[in-house]
Amino acid sequence: MKKKVREIMSGGSRCRTSLFNLYYARSAGYKIGFISRHTSGNPSQRNFGKRIIREYWRRKFKTGDYIFVIKPPLVVSDAGKLTGELEKISGMIR
Repeated sequence: MKKKVREIMSGGSRCRTSLFNLYYARSAGYKIGFISRHTSGNPSQRNFGKRIIREYWRRKFKTGDYIFVIKPPLVVSDAGKLTGELEKISGMIR
């Protein structure tokens, strides 16, 4: 598992936003992963953000390997801001 993450982060492409960095690689399968520190908010805030990202990404993409590195702090009081960042970055990837 760690080997795959290292491959994606070193050999894949990268996009940056104010809330997270996205590393991705083309693949026939579909995998999504998250890296976040405890400084990214309390567990409920981190999990809420990850649920929003995971659901949005599942609807837009059916193939590929994606790793989201959450930037501190991911305090998502406004889910619209996170969704806006996801729309902007998904347009850059396609």
